[in-house]
Amino acid sequence: MRLVGCVVFFALLMATTAYGQGIRVREHVPPMFEFDYVGEFQNGLAVVHRGSEVAVVDTRGGFVIPFRLDQRFFSDVGFSGGVIALYDAESSRFGFYDERGEQAIDYRFLDARAFSEGLAAVQFDAVLWGFIDIAGDVVIPPSFLDARGFREGLAAVFHGRGWGFVDAGGRMVVYPEYAEVSDFDGGYATVFVWETDAFGFIDAYGNNVAWDVVVEPRSVFVPDFGDGLAAFSDGAYWGFSDRYGNVVVAARFDAVTGFSEGYAWVLQDGLWGILQIYERSVFVVVVVIGVVVVAVGVVLWFFRRKLTNTLKSLSLRA
Repeated sequence: MRLVGCVVFFALLMATTAYGQGIRVREHVPPMFEFDYVGEFQNGLAVVHRGSEVAVVDTRGGFVIPFRLDQRFFSDVGFSGGVIALYDAESSRFGFYDERGEQAIDYRFLDARAFSEGLAAVQFDAVLWGFIDIAGDVVIPPSFLDARGFREGLAAVFHGRGWGFVDAGGRMVVYPEYAEVSDFDGGYATVFVWETDAFGFIDAYGNNVAWDVVVEPRSVFVPDFGDGLAAFSDGAYWGFSDRYGNVVVAARFDAVTGFSEGYAWVLQDGLWGILQIYERSVFVVVVVIGVVVVAVGVVLWFFRRKLTNTLKSLSLRA
C-alpha cells in the first residue's frame, strides 16, 4: 500500500504541473470617441488622430495633450522609453522628443517606431531599417526592408522575402520566411504562411508550436498579439482569443487594436472605446502522464507478491 500511495502522490504532483491561464476582459471606456486613428497604449498613453490633428490620451480616455496642428506632430508610435517620435514637415524627417518637450534625437530619419527595451527601429535615407539607442547611436546597422520594436528580447524584421526575428545584437534568431508575424508575447509569436494559408505559433527558437489553432474562419490575419490575447476576425467583425484558440471576447467590433499594458481600442458603430483585462485566473489541467503513472503503480502493486517470490527463488538458487 505504501508503494501505491507514493505512486499516486507523485502522479498527482506531475499531473498538476501543467496549467493554463484564463483571461477575462471588460469594457473600460464605452465607445464614445470619433477618431480617425488610434495607437496602442504605451506607458499608459496613446496617440490618436482626428483629421490632420493629433492628440495624446490616457487609459481613461482623458486628453493628456489636446488636439493640435503643427509642423511637428506626433507620430503613431506613442511615448515609450520616455520619448516620442515627432515628424517635422519642413525637413520631412522624424526625430524624438522627451516628455518635457525637449528634443532628444534630431530629425534625420525617414520613419521611426517607438523605443522598446532600449532600442527603436528607424528608417534611414537608403530606405533600409536599422536600430538606434536612446542616445541616437546606431546599434544594428540598416539592413532590413521593415522592422518593428523589441519585445522579450526579439524584434520582427523583414529581410529578403519574409519576416523573421533578430536579437538585440542584430543576429537573425528566427529565419525570415513568414508572410506576417506578431510580436512575441509570453514566449510565443503568431506567424502566417501564404503558401499554405495557415498560421500558428512559434517559440523564441523558431520552433513550430501549433498550427491552425486560432478561431475559424481565419481569412483575415492581424499582427497584433499582446497580453496573452490575439485579435481575430469572423469575416465581418473582430474579437479576441487566447493562444489556445479559446474565444475571450466575441467578434462584435468593427475594428480593434492589439492589447498593450492590459488595454485595447475597439471600434463600434463609428466610435472608439477601450477594453481592459481585469482578471487572470490560473487553472489546473490534469495531464495524461499522471493517469499513466497511476496505472503503472496499480499494476506493480497487483503483481508485487509474484515478483517478490520470484526474486527470492532466484536468490536461493544462486
